[in-house]
Amino acid sequence: MNRILLASLLAALSVSTSALAADPVATAVIQPGRSFPGGTLPSTGAWQALVCKVRDCEIRDVDVTVSGTSMPNILEEQEPVDVLGLPTFADGEAAIAWFQGLNLPAGPVSTAHRHFRSDDAFEGKQVRTLRRTGQWLFPQSDVKVSWVQTPDGYRRYHLASGNAKQFLFQVEREGHYGGDTTPTIHWAGDLDGDGRLDFLVDIPDDNCGYDERVYLSRNAGPGKIVRKAGQVAGHEAACGC
Repeated sequence: MNRILLASLLAALSVSTSALAADPVATAVIQPGRSFPGGTLPSTGAWQALVCKVRDCEIRDVDVTVSGTSMPNILEEQEPVDVLGLPTFADGEAAIAWFQGLNLPAGPVSTAHRHFRSDDAFEGKQVRTLRRTGQWLFPQSDVKVSWVQTPDGYRRYHLASGNAKQFLFQVEREGHYGGDTTPTIHWAGDLDGDGRLDFLVDIPDDNCGYDERVYLSRNAGPGKIVRKAGQVAGHEAACGC
């Protein structure tokens, strides 16, 4: 009986320790016009935005509301969706991403890379280079993102800096309808103020899916270059795909 009790206590302690050690993943939205399924976005909490005017960028505390409504799907059925109510900015300013729960220091941030055109988010020079050569070097940095293809049809993406190498994620080589799955690096620079590279990545999905992430170098952990600090992922509601 004592052995069983001790084993149970150790197991509970192990689970508790693991839960405490895991860093929470905040919300990071790059394309706010999506039809997010109801309950996807946090309804409370302070928001921040990465706002840029050309390459002059800053983290800004902003007022964002999340409200629920519904949209008709392909069968004319109403599906619940989350809608972001966003602030407006001055002429020439654009919000690159929206964050809830990251608690970044407000103020100017250094920018190494920015994708400027939202209408061709997955056809920029960075995407074409990564798709064609299998690698892309972040500007003003020794950090490189690359992919290798596995025998079972996946592409595994890694990040490398000096002698350090880190697995990021894997995606299928082609989307459900044959679309390209090469991710877009929307922005790269120093978001958290530690002098090391952070970046925003958007992984395409031609079947109404989305996967938007922010990777930060702060608190990356031993042997790691970055950690996934924020994400929003899923399938759009009322998409009809």
